[in-house]
Amino acid sequence: MSSISSSERKRQDDRVRQTREDYEARETENQKRQKAEMESLNQKHYAEINRLNEEFGKEMEALKNHYRENLSERDQENMRKVDEVRNLYKGQLRKKSEENESDRRQMRNASEGALSKQKSITKLQQDNLIERHRDEMAEQSDKFEEMSRRNQTEMKETLNSHDEKLKGAHEKEMNATVKDRDLQLANKDRDNKEMRKAYEGKLNAERRQRESEVSRWNQKYRDTVDNYEEQNADNMKTQGMVLRGELNELNRKYNNAIDKKYQQLDDSNQELRDSVNDRLNGQVRSKQSQVDRLSSKLNHEMINNERLRNIERRDLENRFAEQTKILENQKEGALENMKDVNKKRIGQMVDQTSKTLRESNREHRGEMDMLTQRNRQDREFLMQQHKDSVNLITDNAEDRVKKITKVARDNQEAYSNYFDNSLDQMKDNFAGRLEGQREKNTDDMVRLNKAMGDRFRGMERGFNQKMETLTSNYENKINQMKENHEKELKRIENYYAQRLDNKEKEQKQSVSSIEMKYEAKLAQNNEAHQEQLDRMNRRHQEDMQNLSTRMSNYSKKA
Repeated sequence: MSSISSSERKRQDDRVRQTREDYEARETENQKRQKAEMESLNQKHYAEINRLNEEFGKEMEALKNHYRENLSERDQENMRKVDEVRNLYKGQLRKKSEENESDRRQMRNASEGALSKQKSITKLQQDNLIERHRDEMAEQSDKFEEMSRRNQTEMKETLNSHDEKLKGAHEKEMNATVKDRDLQLANKDRDNKEMRKAYEGKLNAERRQRESEVSRWNQKYRDTVDNYEEQNADNMKTQGMVLRGELNELNRKYNNAIDKKYQQLDDSNQELRDSVNDRLNGQVRSKQSQVDRLSSKLNHEMINNERLRNIERRDLENRFAEQTKILENQKEGALENMKDVNKKRIGQMVDQTSKTLRESNREHRGEMDMLTQRNRQDREFLMQQHKDSVNLITDNAEDRVKKITKVARDNQEAYSNYFDNSLDQMKDNFAGRLEGQREKNTDDMVRLNKAMGDRFRGMERGFNQKMETLTSNYENKINQMKENHEKELKRIENYYAQRLDNKEKEQKQSVSSIEMKYEAKLAQNNEAHQEQLDRMNRRHQEDMQNLSTRMSNYSKKA
């Protein structure tokens, strides 16, 4: 009698396989979606930067073309120097972006290789654990079936041997009794024949002498025979009443002993059932407490992850603002340096050509005022464009952070649903197994009690019939039969008491083995579930570290 059938084991394996395939499909789809979103965001970011650079270059080229006629050679030289500085800065930025792109590509390749390797290792470990669990379950089921068959075979052989012994003893006793009866009847017939012959001889010899006393002797003989018959009848009645009283007393004692044994057996079965139910209820409560503890742990981890995402977002915003301030300060410093250089050169030229510039001072001042005003307007226009680009990049970064946060939250909810479904499925499987085992134990106990009761009643009926037959047929051997019967009763009581004790011991051993088996299975399931939780926690931590690394790289690129 196996605790887990092959169909249940197959259904459980199919459910585990289906759950694992669904989880792997969801994980692959989430990774593909994240990768596609990151690539699309990067492409949009680079396209926006290129567009801004092109627009800035076009505006600068337009300004150059517009003011090229009004600029002097000195201004053109300054503009060329500014272009050289700008080109140098652009080259450095381009080189830095290329280096960052290569580093990011290397990090992506390394992370993808590590993830694929970790997935393959995890899959191999899961397959090995599932195969080992399946082999152990099959081995335990085979052992339990073999033990059950061996116990049933031994019990049947013991009962058959005991029945054969009882039948053999009964047949021997019946044969001995029949032989004794036949021998006594033969002896009695022989004695009767001899006595008849002797009396006939004596009667023939004394008939002539006692003809006168025939009547007297006949009357005397009749009186003696009547008295003897009455005495025998009284003795037989008294002896029959005594035997019936003793037989009733024996039946009463036997019924009392059987009732006590039945009561003890029912009490032991009730105690066993109560102990098993208490232990199973305790295990269910412990599993419920573990589920509550895991749920609280999962909520705590979700809160910590939300806090970390908020901290990372604030850090990214602060870094982006600092970099923006640094760029503005660098730009203002470059403009101030250019102004200082221009002022110095203009002062030197004014000192050297003071006489020549006195005549055209008014015209030159007007042109410089116009140029300064135009430069101020251009600078304000460029500053406004730069602020717009900074706001656009900030909005894109916020949208990106929101999308990443949403993806992480969806993954966390998927993990929570997966764990809840797995726990519910384990609870249902465990409850079904416990219910089936309880029903099997109850059916076995009822069937065993019924068989033993029928056997006891059959033996009692046969014994009563034997007693009535022996009492009615063999009154001269009632004392010997009484002693033999008492010995047989004691032997049967001792045998069945020993048999009941052995049966109780075997039931206790079987129940303890079943309890140990299910405790071992529960421990294995708990360890497997804990390992899965640890693997998922480690994977989540690695994903968060990779996400933080990517965000830091994006902030550096920005």
